[in-house]
Amino acid sequence: MRRQPSIASSTKTPTEHEEQMLVVRWWRGCCREFGCEPEELFSIPNNGKRSFAVAQYFLDEGMVKGVADMFLAVPAHGMSGMWIEMKRRKNSRVQPEQHDFGRRVIERGYHFVIAKGADDAITQIKEYLCDQSTD
Repeated sequence: MRRQPSIASSTKTPTEHEEQMLVVRWWRGCCREFGCEPEELFSIPNNGKRSFAVAQYFLDEGMVKGVADMFLAVPAHGMSGMWIEMKRRKNSRVQPEQHDFGRRVIERGYHFVIAKGADDAITQIKEYLCDQSTD
């Protein structure tokens, strides 16, 4: 497998955006090694600073507070797919709506993780796709 990108040597704590970019870059480089396609991991643009008009535009399109940041549309181990809530490695908190969302999707047969940084997200994706102990 390809070596995963890391920003562990950086002196500042990367933003959630930077962490998520690393996950996507890693996925696009090695997804076929898992028998998957690049578009099977995608982001849910539910966060970000926006003007009121732009926020309303996205709300009208179905944006929902609390929905996880990414979805891996690959069934594994009897689960329908994997939702990933990205967080910074340090100084981040999970909002109540995010916990509620995670609980609900788990009840519906999905895998849900909260990843503290890119390295954690990549590790959890690998475990979801490869670990046979969850069968």
